[in-house]
Amino acid sequence: EYYDYGTKNIIKINLDNVKKLRDSAFPELANQMLTIEECLQYYVGGHLVNCKFCGNQSIYKYTEFCHPAKVIILSISRNNNTNNVLDFDFDYQLDISSYFSQRANDYNTIPIYSLKACITRGIFSRQNIPNQKETYIADCYVKDMNMDTSAWYKCCDDQIIYIEGNYCPQNAPIMLI
Repeated sequence: EYYDYGTKNIIKINLDNVKKLRDSAFPELANQMLTIEECLQYYVGGHLVNCKFCGNQSIYKYTEFCHPAKVIILSISRNNNTNNVLDFDFDYQLDISSYFSQRANDYNTIPIYSLKACITRGIFSRQNIPNQKETYIADCYVKDMNMDTSAWYKCCDDQIIYIEGNYCPQNAPIMLI
């Protein structure tokens, strides 16, 4: 066993690994979308990795959060989504209190996060431009200065477009902030 203490606000999750583990444990879920909770369960616990020190021996890796960061970033990687379609389910709010160590829970921390941005790759629609290429797109939640109104905006290069109605990503997210 080894313990690694450090400050991390970027949580890296490989969806291919999460799906493989989930589908082997629960074959009846094989054709369903992954949830953000399943991704976090994979991140925090009990999967085999190579030992960080000797490099050979397989050990079980567990992670606990000790103190909530002001901002967390979920970095999502995958190899098996060639059509770039939305492949996991997430909500506008995320409560990660069940992934905290007991000691952190004793301090009455409330690690509840609100989605502020979703970074994807896709084709950003621009009028009168043929042969458009895939690019990074940032969907951002913005509050006005008086904090009474807020809205989602789609940003790509120098283009900013207001998103009407409820926000729903069009492509597979690669980063959630």
